[in-house]
Amino acid sequence: MYQNFILIESARSLRANAREVLRGKWGGAIITVLLYQLLLNLPPFLIGLAFSESSAANFANLYTLFVLGPFDFGLVIYLLTMYRTRNEHTMLLFQGFEFFFKTFMLTLLTAVFTMLWSLLLVIPGIMAAYSYSMAFYVLADHPEYSALRCLAESKRIMRGNRWKLFCMEFSFIGWNILVSIPAIIYSSYLNINGKVDFTDFRSIASLYNTPVMTALMLLPAIPIAAYVNSAKTVFYEHLSGRGSWINPIAEPQPMNQQYAAYPQQGGQ
Repeated sequence: MYQNFILIESARSLRANAREVLRGKWGGAIITVLLYQLLLNLPPFLIGLAFSESSAANFANLYTLFVLGPFDFGLVIYLLTMYRTRNEHTMLLFQGFEFFFKTFMLTLLTAVFTMLWSLLLVIPGIMAAYSYSMAFYVLADHPEYSALRCLAESKRIMRGNRWKLFCMEFSFIGWNILVSIPAIIYSSYLNINGKVDFTDFRSIASLYNTPVMTALMLLPAIPIAAYVNSAKTVFYEHLSGRGSWINPIAEPQPMNQQYAAYPQQGGQ
């Protein structure tokens, strides 16, 4: 069982640690995140081309429901392996399918619980999402845990740390604005030339469903997604007791070092 730590490190230091993890690994991380995005977004796009609008939406949602958990878990395994061993293996992205049922249930239960909290108000829903945000990391270190226990452990270790994770993710807002500039310029160009009417919702929707706009929105964001996910991995490692920048609530206890993909060979 994890001890409960309150993270005291600043977002700036967490980002610096993430850059250190990515040093010399940017290429592999970008390729892995790009592959992750393509595997999640390209099949639904192709389904939309092959079927009618109503059928396409159903098939696309079904596809996403079944593959999101395994690919999310595979990405977590990739990131933890890169952090702990300084090795990166893109094909780890597919290792989540070895835990298909558990990752599927973890995704489904997270969505259900977050939705139920959201029925109260928006804020409880957001808080729930942050509470469950470390569940896949917990599963990577404890593949013997059930989906419910992973959620419970994530909720427990995030107690007192949700605001810290929010602040860290919000600190990337400048980068997110920067990478959105190509899409903004392209949409403004189309509007000036009368090809898109920004007073018409259908016209706007058709713009954002085009391959060009998808590429302009997705491709510049890939390096930032690799950066953010690496920082989130650093965040988890500190919460799990492996980091050096933590303020323990309780006395540290020996931890289970078992890891689904690779044994720990040292951290940052």
